[in-house]
Amino acid sequence: MAKRVSRRPGSPQSNLVEASPTPAEQPTNLNEKVTPTVTVQRASSVPAEKANGDLPYGFPVPGHKGMVTSPYSPEGNYIDVSAFPSGSAVRDPYTGKIFLVP
Repeated sequence: MAKRVSRRPGSPQSNLVEASPTPAEQPTNLNEKVTPTVTVQRASSVPAEKANGDLPYGFPVPGHKGMVTSPYSPEGNYIDVSAFPSGSAVRDPYTGKIFLVP
């Protein structure tokens, strides 16, 4: 006697494969802030004879006391000028140019 083969599929869930979501399918948190990596270097003092002429001021970084960005590359990284009084001439550690502490 021949064995009968059923043509009916098994349970509907037996053929399903559980897949994990791909990165494109994962929900994104729109409220999550992406913060770029910022490096901080200290400014160095400049001798008074080199601080002549009309020098620009650094731009204070909101919420970071004693930190500025260079007037020569304002989209750049932070410069720590907390050791210098306002109006001091300092050297930008990234460009080597001189600017004034705000």
